[in-house]
Amino acid sequence: MRMLWALGFATMACATLGLAQPVPLKDRVLILVNDRVPDSVAVGQYYAAKRNIPAGNMLHLKTVTDEAISDADFRSQIEAPLKKFLDANNGAMRGKILYIVPTYGVPVRIGQQFGVDSVISMMYAGHEDLKPPLRNPYAAPVGSRPPHFDEWSDKVAATGSFKMFVVTRLDGPSAEIAKGLVDKALAGERSLNLKSGVAYFGYQGTRHPDEWQFAIDEEIKSASELSRKQGFETVLHTQLTAMCGSSLTPASFYVYDAASKQTTVETGGANTSAEFPFKQLAEADFTISVANGSVQNTDNRITLQLGAANDKGDKNVVRFTYLFAPFKGWDVNSQIVLEKVVDGAVVARAVAPVKNDGKVMNEFGSLRLSVRKSRIAAYRDQTEVIAMEDKSGKPLELQKASIAVSCWCFGLKGLTVANAAGGKVWDDNFAADSTARYQWHLSPLAGPNALWVWGWYGNALDVYRFVP
Repeated sequence: MRMLWALGFATMACATLGLAQPVPLKDRVLILVNDRVPDSVAVGQYYAAKRNIPAGNMLHLKTVTDEAISDADFRSQIEAPLKKFLDANNGAMRGKILYIVPTYGVPVRIGQQFGVDSVISMMYAGHEDLKPPLRNPYAAPVGSRPPHFDEWSDKVAATGSFKMFVVTRLDGPSAEIAKGLVDKALAGERSLNLKSGVAYFGYQGTRHPDEWQFAIDEEIKSASELSRKQGFETVLHTQLTAMCGSSLTPASFYVYDAASKQTTVETGGANTSAEFPFKQLAEADFTISVANGSVQNTDNRITLQLGAANDKGDKNVVRFTYLFAPFKGWDVNSQIVLEKVVDGAVVARAVAPVKNDGKVMNEFGSLRLSVRKSRIAAYRDQTEVIAMEDKSGKPLELQKASIAVSCWCFGLKGLTVANAAGGKVWDDNFAADSTARYQWHLSPLAGPNALWVWGWYGNALDVYRFVP
């Protein structure tokens, strides 16, 4: 199920809130480090030094070194020492601390259901059994929410009500990347302005008012409109009208996999193509062998093409376009197409119906485009799926082969070009890394220069590059 996500400027927000506080901001931050991960301590010390946070505001935990922690270990290794620290001296630190910063090396999640940071933020709210929903006073309609967090938090602490914290993690794939977040925040505070980057919003546009996702989806769209009115460069990506009905997608890429002797091609929600020249032929068979293909959504497709070597505009080609199941929903052209183009004009064309059957349409090992002087055909494995008579009498110089893929991720295991007698003029089984033999055309990153992102996602994909 797609999940809702949001990224914001927590560190910058803290700086803004600190301006009106009688207690200096640096004294209201508590850093959590894991003594069993030396790099965790290093990240915490680096942050404390850059922000002038007192040494007494760093809590040294001794907890598991994995990303996941059990409920029992969370209680004993993280929550218990944290509460003991905050509750000491009649809750002096509990009243002072507003912001808690777990660092690289502190577990991320409790089992498979809860985030460590979420539970820490609400650990005084009376939810010891960890059963959702956790009560968040800011999850309320505009006009009924509490005042600014620092003001509200101090008031509830003074009246003995539960204390809530902003929990913002310094983490990443490595300790150096986690430290880099500190430097980026400092750089952002010095230079960030209205025109520094782009606000991205991921909108589905496919939900019915009866679905629970509808209200959230509409709020995302409304937020994009508010962002644009405030003067931010704003991108509202709509899955309903996007290629293959996809959310914002990462840049496509290819990588050679030596273990399986194939080149993995990842092109979710975008286009990728590769081409190569070969010895000129009048008649040819172009075959690709694939493995592990996976469709992203609907209207995924691949095109095999043979044509002239210097034909930049595809004005002299034979092309075979093959679609993958499913075909319901957002598809526009659910047909297999075979066509010959000469001097920019289609001189022969055939279409074939498709089956909305993933096993039939998607589970194949090879596709082949066969060009003869009077007949052109295409095959799935060894079965002909479409053919046409070529009565144009217009020969083509076949010197270049290409594949173009939309929204399909797969393993490329072989590429061959053979003459009419079966003699191979190009044969690549990817026994070694031969990717340099091809000219690749990849889609760019979808979300460069991001200020923030709010939207839906299905997997953790490399889509955005955030400005400091």
